Amino acid sequence: MHYTLISTFEQIIEDVANAMKEIAEFVEKEVIEDLPKEAQKDFQSSIADYRKYAAILKEFKL
Repeated sequence: MHYTLISTFEQIIEDVANAMKEIAEFVEKEVIEDLPKEAQKDFQSSIADYRKYAAILKEFKL
């Protein structure tokens, strides 16, 4: 049971990291261009944070 839980948590972490990456890519391709310049800067900052956190999550191992 212990190993199953660890495996499940690792899968959840990987899924969250992948979802964060997909969200960042979607926003970059579909949303940013239609926003005012200041909002574009804010989103670019958020996307950079998403990518950073996604990379950290992918490196995280239990």
